[in-house]
Amino acid sequence: MDVLNAMATQCPNSVIVAGGYSQGAAVSHRAIESLDPAVKNQIAGVVLYGDTQNTQDRGQIPNFDPAKTKVICAPGDAVCKGTLVILPAHLSYGANADEGASFLNQQILAAKTAKGTARKAKKRAETIAERLDKLAFEVAA
Repeated sequence: MDVLNAMATQCPNSVIVAGGYSQGAAVSHRAIESLDPAVKNQIAGVVLYGDTQNTQDRGQIPNFDPAKTKVICAPGDAVCKGTLVILPAHLSYGANADEGASFLNQQILAAKTAKGTARKAKKRAETIAERLDKLAFEVAA
């Protein structure tokens, strides 16, 4: 949680992604759930492999946009079903690396596009405001 807060504070214009596998997924899951809304909004995507919290939280991170979350659970992974029994399926997530990376890449591109659009709109609004101020000054003179 401290790392995500530090990223958001030190690099407020950055796009943040996160992820984890097994216990790391649980740590990411709980940390993100506890973040301030402003920090959550800066997170573009999260990938959780073999998430130990999957069953308890119904395949999502509480209080976090489900569209920004991808939980990958292999068929037969008992950990994803809420037990801490490690079966071969729980050790198979290397085969899903591209799936998670692709999801995060899409989320990053969407976030950058949205930020670029917002920046352009803000710049246009500032330009219009400057022109209106100048026009008001000219009319007043």
